[in-house]
Amino acid sequence: MSDPIRIVILGGGFAGTNVALRLEKVLRRDSRVEITLIDTENFFTFTPLLPEVPSGSIQPKHIVFPLRALLRSTHIRQAEVESIDVAQRTIVARHCGKCGRFSVPFDHLVIALGSVSNFFGVPGVADHALTMKSLADAATLHAHVIDKLEHADLEADPARRRELLTFVIAGGGFAGVETLAELNDFVRGACRFYPSIRPEEIRVLLVHSGHRILPEVNESLSAYALQKLRENRAEVILETRVQGCTERSVSLSNGESIPTRTFVWGAGVSPN
Repeated sequence: MSDPIRIVILGGGFAGTNVALRLEKVLRRDSRVEITLIDTENFFTFTPLLPEVPSGSIQPKHIVFPLRALLRSTHIRQAEVESIDVAQRTIVARHCGKCGRFSVPFDHLVIALGSVSNFFGVPGVADHALTMKSLADAATLHAHVIDKLEHADLEADPARRRELLTFVIAGGGFAGVETLAELNDFVRGACRFYPSIRPEEIRVLLVHSGHRILPEVNESLSAYALQKLRENRAEVILETRVQGCTERSVSLSNGESIPTRTFVWGAGVSPN
């Protein structure tokens, strides 16, 4: 019996999962082919709906699907890729820090590892900003916002309360705008359960370097979205960049320093 034709796919996002689904369909009658997909998670995440998770609009389980249930004839390996040996046609990966490394040989390799947050070297952002790139990020932001509401409800000092109730998002693309809208609705809706928090104390704002938000759509839709956000008391600061941040403030290129305990970075990505 001849050796199988080994196809290895790195990444279980939209690209990697769809490649595997397509190969399963096209090659379903070819017993010589062996497909393996490697990803750090064992589930597929519908990332466009991530901003709805921190606000509680939808539950995390509603935007994930187990890869093993989705891909019936693909071998799933939950692991982090550590190296690719092109000459030897071998992947070296590890499930976790306590596990040993293992090798996966390949004849054909698909690299679909997606993107990661790009902080562009802005001081303090990598250390203090929250991101929205994964289900874990969304769940973390949800817990973080509730924690700040709880602290603000107990805080007597007005300046500290204002700091706790100020939420800053960087980036005016789809991810940033949707996160802004969801957080704004969530925080303002939740404040009725916190008797000591007044609506006027809450500040939810977006900082964007461009002259309009949502550059992916036409200008009329962009203007309409901006109008709706401002009608709902969300602030949008245009043509302004984040210059740096600390644990308790965000510095802007217009000279303003915003005291805050919540800074979400959605202003750029780079290849993984």
